[in-house]
Amino acid sequence: MSLRIPQDIEALRGREARFRTIFEEAFPGVALMDSDAHIMGSNLHFQEILGHRLEELPIKVFTAFTRPEDVSRCQRMYRELVDGQRPSFQVEIPYMNRDGRVLSLRLSFSTLMGARVEEQIAVCMLEDITDQKRAEKDIRDEQLRSFVLEMSLTEEQERR
Repeated sequence: MSLRIPQDIEALRGREARFRTIFEEAFPGVALMDSDAHIMGSNLHFQEILGHRLEELPIKVFTAFTRPEDVSRCQRMYRELVDGQRPSFQVEIPYMNRDGRVLSLRLSFSTLMGARVEEQIAVCMLEDITDQKRAEKDIRDEQLRSFVLEMSLTEEQERR
């Protein structure tokens, strides 16, 4: 049996470098959280969406970004996630960023299991879906205007 320690270490370094690049360069915001939902680290895009660097956030728990009425639901789903009762979950929340703009955010959570329970971490993918929500609203508004116009024309024709 030959020792391959140098090759194994080099392979490990390569995998770690690829993971770090994916984490740092990913388009969606990405954060790693512990079992208590404390943010342990995040990529630059996550921080840009929130409008804060991680160290500037007053509370480094993801529920700090949610509306008060959504906190208990989000905490329950997160607890179910880290307890292994659900494989993942997704929530959409409004968030006021640093410059006062209200954004629509989609947060998608899943776990990365460690060898021990205390090593378990969660991954949060954060997407700014504000433009998508605005476009959906515009479509609904246009459909409503079209419906109202069609009803008016129908009523006008029936009166004749």
